[in-house]
Amino acid sequence: MADNTIDTLDIQISSSTEKAVRALTNLSNKLTEVNSALSGVNTNGLRSCVKLQLNGKDCK
Repeated sequence: MADNTIDTLDIQISSSTEKAVRALTNLSNKLTEVNSALSGVNTNGLRSCVKLQLNGKDCK
């Protein structure tokens, strides 16, 4: 019976590991998509606005 329990635990751990790997792969793929989408964003205006606001000025 102990061998059966060990086999069952091994299968559960393997299944959990496979799910975790699949989830991390999906997350990595989504983050790559987000990175690609944001790489085309021009942030120069935003940076200038933040600098102005930090100096107490309004962005216009």
